[in-house]
Amino acid sequence: MSDFDEHEFTYYFFENFDASQEANNIYNPRNITDHNLDAVLSELINCEPGTITLKDLTNRYGEEYISRVITAGVLRVEANAAFIDTPIFSSNDIGLLQEYFSEKASKLVIMLLSHQNEIYRLAMKIDNGFSPAVNLFHILCGMCFDGLFLEKLGERDCISTGRDHKSGLNYLMVIYENSPLFSAFSDGLLCSYNRITNEHCALESFGDAAGNRCDPYRYFRLREQGNLSAEYSRIHALPQELTEDDLLNAIYDLAKGQMAKDKPMKALEAFGYVSDGAICVPVYQSDDDGNIREIEHCLEEILLDHVTEVLYGVKERNITSARHGVPIKEIANECWHILFGSINEKLVQSGFVAVPKESKSEGRYLQAIEIY
Repeated sequence: MSDFDEHEFTYYFFENFDASQEANNIYNPRNITDHNLDAVLSELINCEPGTITLKDLTNRYGEEYISRVITAGVLRVEANAAFIDTPIFSSNDIGLLQEYFSEKASKLVIMLLSHQNEIYRLAMKIDNGFSPAVNLFHILCGMCFDGLFLEKLGERDCISTGRDHKSGLNYLMVIYENSPLFSAFSDGLLCSYNRITNEHCALESFGDAAGNRCDPYRYFRLREQGNLSAEYSRIHALPQELTEDDLLNAIYDLAKGQMAKDKPMKALEAFGYVSDGAICVPVYQSDDDGNIREIEHCLEEILLDHVTEVLYGVKERNITSARHGVPIKEIANECWHILFGSINEKLVQSGFVAVPKESKSEGRYLQAIEIY
């Protein structure tokens, strides 16, 4: 029996590599997130930073395993003491996070609402058969906040969007302690993009993380791990030889007015992108890029300086990651997701953007297609 309280954690990955090609790489961080890692992290968050040694961990979990965890960037060693080295949020952090980001998000939403007419005027230029509220859910809440703003905050050296690891892989890994409070707070925020893409197009969904979303990205990652759950029962019958490219090529053909192959079409219908042989979600073509850039520029003018100020304030929060010396720009990356997820929640509540569809097993999300 362990002499510390053992916790369970949920792991999130922001991968800057081809996830399918690296599925079997032993240094892929997805391949170390097991019960052992829960136990290692539990030890570290239950003690003062720097009081657990490398020898303590190798004696308990084995030298090879701990070496992989260090190579994956989850831990670092300083003077033989082990520290957490990737953003982690424990239940002790939730009060600090809720208070800080709820207050800041409310102020930023008031700024956006004061420019609603201007933003809606820009959104109405996009003629894809969907309302400005639906298009703004995808463009403002997703593309801008989880795209443009990440780039701009990176340019300001405020956040990191990746880290080169010893394994040769570039990614960020974010860890949350499992608890009902955190589930309600973090999993329920609208800040989660799922996307498969090639040089021509993307199949994507944007929403919260409260469930196993039935979309291609989640499906293919779970299939690679042999971990398809009951939520995917309607997808199980899909031919195992179907690939991400099969689906992407089919949706590209459809978007260009061409016929698509039968098996990928059935898969696209099962995933909800196609109905009765036609695309049934918003499609953003390359011709829309100019209008989307206008919306992004408008948001940048309204919010970017204020967001930068909010994220710099994270340094003053006494949260677990900061006490372990995790790079502050990586902490700020996840804090930006918490902040814009909080903003998105308030935009949905206000009616500024569309309400995402919801199911008990999948959470809330809306789907879209991008054509490059």
